[in-house]
Amino acid sequence: MNLAEFSIRKSTVAWFLTLLIAVGGVWAYNGLGKLEDPAFTIKTAVIATTYPGASPLEVENEVTSLIESAAQKLGQTDKVRSLSKEGLSMVYVDIKDTFTARDLPQIWDELRRKIADAQSTLPPGAGPSRVNDDYGDVFGVYYALTGDGYTFRELEDHADFLRRELLLVEGVANVEISGVQRETIYVEIDRSRMAQLGIGTQEIFNTLQAQNVVAGAGSVEVGPEYIRIAPSGYFSSVDELSNLLLRGGDGRSIRLGDFATVTRGYADPPSSAMRYNGKPALGLGISNVDGGNVIRIGEAVHKRIMELVPRTPVGMELGLIYYQPDTVADSIRNFVVNLLEALAIVIGILLVFMGFRSGFLIGFILLLTILATFIVMKIMAIDLHSISLGALIIALGMLVDNAIVVADGILVRMQEGKDGRAAAVEVVKQTQIPLLGATVIAAIAFAPIGLSPDSTGEFCKSLFQVVSISLLLSWVLAVTVTPLAAVSILKGNAAGSEVDPYDTRLYRAYRGFLSFCLARRKFVLLVVAVLMVASFAAFGFVDKSFFPASTSPMFTVDFWTPRGTSVQATLAETRTMERYLLSLPETESVAAYAGEGALRFILTYTPGDPASNYGHLIVTAKDSEAAEALKGKLDAFVRANQPHLDPRIRSFAKGTGGGAKVQVRFLGKDPLALRRMAEQATRVFASDPDAVNIRNNWGERTKVIRPELNESVQLLGLTRRDVANALKMAFTGVSAGLYREG
Repeated sequence: MNLAEFSIRKSTVAWFLTLLIAVGGVWAYNGLGKLEDPAFTIKTAVIATTYPGASPLEVENEVTSLIESAAQKLGQTDKVRSLSKEGLSMVYVDIKDTFTARDLPQIWDELRRKIADAQSTLPPGAGPSRVNDDYGDVFGVYYALTGDGYTFRELEDHADFLRRELLLVEGVANVEISGVQRETIYVEIDRSRMAQLGIGTQEIFNTLQAQNVVAGAGSVEVGPEYIRIAPSGYFSSVDELSNLLLRGGDGRSIRLGDFATVTRGYADPPSSAMRYNGKPALGLGISNVDGGNVIRIGEAVHKRIMELVPRTPVGMELGLIYYQPDTVADSIRNFVVNLLEALAIVIGILLVFMGFRSGFLIGFILLLTILATFIVMKIMAIDLHSISLGALIIALGMLVDNAIVVADGILVRMQEGKDGRAAAVEVVKQTQIPLLGATVIAAIAFAPIGLSPDSTGEFCKSLFQVVSISLLLSWVLAVTVTPLAAVSILKGNAAGSEVDPYDTRLYRAYRGFLSFCLARRKFVLLVVAVLMVASFAAFGFVDKSFFPASTSPMFTVDFWTPRGTSVQATLAETRTMERYLLSLPETESVAAYAGEGALRFILTYTPGDPASNYGHLIVTAKDSEAAEALKGKLDAFVRANQPHLDPRIRSFAKGTGGGAKVQVRFLGKDPLALRRMAEQATRVFASDPDAVNIRNNWGERTKVIRPELNESVQLLGLTRRDVANALKMAFTGVSAGLYREG
């Protein structure tokens, strides 16, 4: 059946469907989810198991090997990696690429069951293991809460208030607070005074734990009521804790405050710290629901925050670290500009070569194809993001091909004096199958990218989908709407006229050029061969990168101080860089971290593993050019003022890339031999002047104080655990209970 004949014969229905496509396309565009990057699943779970007091070798042999064996029993496992540190085992489980995001929840459940079964085999004091597979949340709106003169507790209280309010905003999926400092009640005991009073440390521990523990006291029947009994006695203040009574050696009751100093503060040393523009801060990350419109959700969040300003304590401020809605809005704005430019170029070129009517017709079909593509994207739940927008921009140049072939064929026949309807039917009949074949071939060219089973294929899947959808729709509209519109818009010559449409100055010049080439075939073939060889040679000078470099005005700085460095010392290094960056006019803001990185605010952002020697900065410049200048200045500053550091300064990766460009792994049973090989590899890399940020995941060997226990310890009735607990209490502190405030 000839589709052109059907659409012309049923013109009223065809025009109605065309109008429906136009209106539906606008509606679908407004309803599409808008994101910065497409979602892709990181098919890795991290199993963390604590083993307090154990050396890395003990963690490896007694914990990590057991967890690895349990994880390897999972049939879907691709490979298992691990890192054993002082008192901590980290096992990374990578799932095979053949499994999709829909399969992962069941896989993670199965992994958790296998790890749970392995808990009984762990040594005493180890565990429990925690399986973390939650890499999906991207906190596209990321604030820093600061306040001069406010404590971390006061900042946390206001952050909790904001969290409760923002969770009520439509489209918000989660609100996470980072950088929280753990509050602690310190009981510093005067040991000599405690010994004089005849009080033991175990008695103090037992009393503190029992006094503030939650315990059921039962219920009592009072008349017709059955009333729960809830005795008082909780510590509601530090003073009450100081007044805790203990029984001395002579039977007298003694206040805790008589031989101990009770103070309130924060965990020292802290596990992590965060600063924003030179001030202590807490992070507030906001994520949106799957498929949500980031722009609309961002506007709703910003509106709600502005409404809460009157309820914000004076002096507290929310600084913006990252605002994804602006990035998404810029991407969509650039696409609209590209679309309008494409329409202008198409109409302009066709105006020169085919006339105004043809140019208007092709531009109309191009716009209609884009709108029809939006409808199918809405049905298939394909969001607007960097890849789908890029696919539409790539397709713009190909979407006009089918319409041009049909419109030009109809125009030529009408200029030869044929009837418009007959010309449309004849052209479509001759070209519809060849055009369909060419369209399918063009779409298949993108199939290897979209159908790849790895994370790159998942990330770029919409490239293949959108290009295929738009190209196939361009063919459908070319054989239906294009001939219908051509019959209505294009004008030909009167029937019986003998006008040759190819007898123009342009066609005569082109005919002369073809004749020249055909007359000198050998010379033309030689020129083509030389150009082909030159093109292959020039290809070697083209930068090879699957994804283009990011144009974001932001960049990150990672550095590692020697292992064993405290968080405070690492934070001091970040403050040195922070002060320098804030003194430069190109800097917009600086978020500094020690001990851990930021929340994942971009899907491709992954900070380093938490460690006391890990420092991290997120720097926002005025623009992308200023960011490149800042990177160079900061690198020079660190080399001159912090030469003991080797910071990794890099822009955000586009796509699924990131991490070191060259990685080498050594396997073996002898730790000393592995360390020697790593040092040799480091020297090899260092010999290359272009190599930077050379490091290994073991780090430097750390110092250990090793008290030697002799037989006298056993004669006193003490065990290794008793000595360890005493040392821990003297230097680090021992947790003796939970303080419930209020």
